[in-house]
Amino acid sequence: MSAGHSISIFLADTLITVYTFFLILRALLEASQADFYNPISQSVFKITQPLLKIVRRIIPTFGVWDVGCWLLIYVTRIIELVLIALLQDQLWPIDLLLKVAALQLVELLIHIYIFAIFILAISSWFVSSMQMLNSPIFSLLNYIVAPVINPVRRYMPVVGSIDFSPLIVLVLLYLLLNLLRALY
Repeated sequence: MSAGHSISIFLADTLITVYTFFLILRALLEASQADFYNPISQSVFKITQPLLKIVRRIIPTFGVWDVGCWLLIYVTRIIELVLIALLQDQLWPIDLLLKVAALQLVELLIHIYIFAIFILAISSWFVSSMQMLNSPIFSLLNYIVAPVINPVRRYMPVVGSIDFSPLIVLVLLYLLLNLLRALY
């Protein structure tokens, strides 16, 4: 494979993955009903709005779940896999393409949750809870991880001043990630 092909594959993968990340972030922010007026939310919404405006004409939103956004995320992943396969002069069977795209999206979603939980856990050692609430990034991360951590918090008591629910969620997410990778 030539250097031009390698660079093309790298650029295609990076650009589409970054846009997919913003789409997933938007879907998670909408599902968790995060603060729309947060500057980071505004940026995510502006980046993803042009394509979503077209998709939403066809596919409506159901409650907090933006089905059109999730479908667009899945389609962008499929387009990325097809583009990379074409650049590598390979053809994938359609059933394998659809399966790999779905598995990779779930894997990316798990990685987003793991990363967000790590950032919040580590920052809680250095930043006061009041500063975390006033920070745009920490506020959004709290919105994103709350649907995953809060069910565990209901059953996991706080020991002293230590909340072990993020640790339990991280272990479960890594377990899920390993099970998911076994499906490849």
